[in-house]
Amino acid sequence: MDKTKSVNRLFLATVICVFGVSWIIQRFGISLPYYPSMVLGEAVIAFPALLYLLIKRIPAGEWIPHRKLDGRTVGKLLLLTVLLLPLMTFLNALSMLFSTNYVAQDTTFLQDNSIWLNLLVIAVIPAVFEEFCFRGVLYGGWRENGPLAAAVVCGITFGLMHRNLNQFFYAAVLGFVFSVIVEATGSVFASMAVHFFINGWSVLLIALMGPLSEYLDSALGSGYAQQLQQEAVTAQSLLDTLNLYGPLAVICTALAGCVMVWIARGLGRQPELRGCFTKKGQRFWSVWMPSLCLACGFCIGYMVMLEVF
Repeated sequence: MDKTKSVNRLFLATVICVFGVSWIIQRFGISLPYYPSMVLGEAVIAFPALLYLLIKRIPAGEWIPHRKLDGRTVGKLLLLTVLLLPLMTFLNALSMLFSTNYVAQDTTFLQDNSIWLNLLVIAVIPAVFEEFCFRGVLYGGWRENGPLAAAVVCGITFGLMHRNLNQFFYAAVLGFVFSVIVEATGSVFASMAVHFFINGWSVLLIALMGPLSEYLDSALGSGYAQQLQQEAVTAQSLLDTLNLYGPLAVICTALAGCVMVWIARGLGRQPELRGCFTKKGQRFWSVWMPSLCLACGFCIGYMVMLEVF
């Protein structure tokens, strides 16, 4: 249990760093452009994990699974990503019924910038930094409690670090899935790839919104696209999205599970994948030590206050 206690303290330190840097920026009125702010946020998440490995003198290669991926496996991971998208859309719409979508506020700004810069800042850097921290260092410590227990806590903490209720729900599910992907492939590079594909898809959609808005404005009148966007997110539209994507999410998620089995079988890791879905040998409650509970409680309190106030 030494690893668990140690990485629990690491997660607490990460939470303190993230909120501490955010407080310093607000306290002293530091104004950062969007992209440097995003990169700084990712660096603050990854730095404590890197410092942890250095202080503990832990060889990253021994702690973090890093099996090389061939082109066939990457192709299967891309297919897996496509099948996960309906579930993400469903969870996002569901959470928007009672929470604010803060990500959507950045859409207009991102439309006016280079798609390659957006890919770097929104897809590449988060995929590398966040997976290194969560599915690399933290998951590596929690795994002594069993892969299922580790995947659950890794999903919850990953969701909490997004610091708003809207992103928490689908990020927590993704955090669990990413952990399972690491078990199925024996490589954090696999979770980085799927993380990149998901964020990259969002970047692609944002890039397509610009030309689409211009077309609608030219065809139906200036300002039509903006008016349509403002009217799009209503309670009824969200319910319509849930009705549409609910059955699709169930079917596609089941197919995603089949692809996960396909990936594990191709790499000879069926036992590791099965370990993520069996209760035997899992120590669920052993993970929840005071340091982890304190960190999670603080994040939950912040997210609730963000919605209320």
